[in-house]
Amino acid sequence: MTCKTHYPKGYVWRTKGTRLDPKNVNVQNIEKGFMIWGCITINGGNLIRIRETVKASTYIQILAEGLPDNEEFILLHDNATSHTANDTKDWLDRNKIIYLRIFHLIVSI
Repeated sequence: MTCKTHYPKGYVWRTKGTRLDPKNVNVQNIEKGFMIWGCITINGGNLIRIRETVKASTYIQILAEGLPDNEEFILLHDNATSHTANDTKDWLDRNKIIYLRIFHLIVSI
């Protein structure tokens, strides 16, 4: 999931009807976009905010942190290069993780 702002300099929050009153303006600079890796199970889940380019080594670290312990699951992969990298496939095989490759995953929130 990627979320991008339409305001490259940040968001502005105002109290209704006080648009020009400087004491009611709070400007916060934010990143232009971010990604979140998520895992959802019957017992809860994990969300990990990704702050860098996702290479195989980064993705393996995310999986090591985010996948549930002692639960059965199937990991869904699209065709991202970090998912299809040999290092990732080797890590998944070593850890006996079942995964399915799907070529088009569209999530609409």
